[in-house]
Amino acid sequence: MATPHVAGAAALLAQRHPEWTAARLKDALTSSAVTVDGQKVTEQDGRRIDARAAVLGAVSATGTLALGPFTSEATEPEVSRVLCTNSSDKDISLSLDAGLATEGCRKPAQGSVRLGADSLKVPANSSAEVLLTVDPARVGQGRFYGYVTAAASDGTVLAQTTVSVLIPGPTHRIALQSIGKDGRQAGDLPTIWGGPTASSGTPTPPRPSPRSRRASTRSTPAGSMLRATARSCATR
Repeated sequence: MATPHVAGAAALLAQRHPEWTAARLKDALTSSAVTVDGQKVTEQDGRRIDARAAVLGAVSATGTLALGPFTSEATEPEVSRVLCTNSSDKDISLSLDAGLATEGCRKPAQGSVRLGADSLKVPANSSAEVLLTVDPARVGQGRFYGYVTAAASDGTVLAQTTVSVLIPGPTHRIALQSIGKDGRQAGDLPTIWGGPTASSGTPTPPRPSPRSRRASTRSTPAGSMLRATARSCATR
C-alpha cells in the first residue's frame, strides 16, 4: 500500500523540481520523512512519508547509509559522506547530531561513530557535506541503527539520514553430521540457534524444530546463529 503514496509524492516533487535526478528525489523523500514515536528504526524503515515537507522544504540530505558489515579484524576507520542540500535562496546553518544504538539500546563505544563537525553552513541553492567516520575496531559487536539529524537553530529537525552499522562476530567453520533415531546418518541438515545475550542487541530467533534440536550435538556461543550448509555452517 505504500507504493501509490510514495509514487504520488515523487510525482509532486518531480513536478516542482523537474531537473532533479531519481536519486535526489529519493533522498529528498526519505530525509524529510516523519519519525514515528514509539517505533524502533528497524520497525519503520524509511519512516512515514511527508509529501508537504519533501515538496516545500528547503533542506534535504542523503537518505540512507548502510555501513558494513565490517570484519572483526578491521582496524582502519571508514569515512562516509552525508550531503545536505539547500534549495532555498538563503544560506542555512544546520546543527548536526548522530545517534545510533542496537535494538537492545546499547550504543557504540564513545567516539567510534562520529561526525566531522557538529554544524554545517549550506549556501543558497547549493550543497555541503559532512564526514561520518566509523571505527569498527572500537564500535563493538552488534547491529546499530539510528539517524544523522540536521536541525535549524531553533531545534526544528529539517532532515534526517537513516544510518546502519553492522559489526558481526568472528566466523568459524564446523563439520556437521545429522544422526537419526535409528543411528544412521540423516539426509536433513539442522539449523542450530544460540540464545541471545542481553548486550547483543540481536532479536530472539524462532525456536528450532524438535528434529533440529535432536540433530545438534554441540552448543553454540550465546547470541550466535549457525546455518547449516552441505559440509559446514558459519556463525553470524
